[in-house]
Amino acid sequence: GINAPFAGYRSPWEPPLLVQMRYVFNAASMIREGYAKWKDSLFQISRYDGDILIVPPRYLDDLHNKSQEELSAIYGLIRNFGGSYSGITLLGENDVGIRALQTKITPNLAKLCDDIRDEFQYCLDTDFPACRDWTSVSVHPLFLKAVERIIHRIFVGLPLCRNPQWVQATSKHAHYATMI
Repeated sequence: GINAPFAGYRSPWEPPLLVQMRYVFNAASMIREGYAKWKDSLFQISRYDGDILIVPPRYLDDLHNKSQEELSAIYGLIRNFGGSYSGITLLGENDVGIRALQTKITPNLAKLCDDIRDEFQYCLDTDFPACRDWTSVSVHPLFLKAVERIIHRIFVGLPLCRNPQWVQATSKHAHYATMI
């Protein structure tokens, strides 16, 4: 990995999960904090789905000289999933997914916030265990399910996004499509 400091930690003993959850609500302030401390250096921010490396402007010329394949998150994903052995190389063959996100989802994020919040609350109410005392919970599967529910809500809406047959069919499809 990259040897760069992390922004957003309140103490050296703070669990990464707390920082990652704080990122969801305070990403901008975490980036500002990192920029204030390490303006001309690399720094990282911890997210639940992976760390983000913040690169200062002085490295832009170096980045301009890199190929799209070297800088592309899609090509990185393809490499991480086994390249041609995984069957996902077609993601790198066109940019239809990226264009859909850029032209349809991103411009409408403000309109989607209420649906996202509503679906996450539904997920908390239905999928997370009700607890009166301290209870150990495996959060990874719960967060995956929450993300899955929110994506269904964005792409197909109510009531289909909560239909058990739909959820099972799409979940199984994603599972089997990524198996090698």
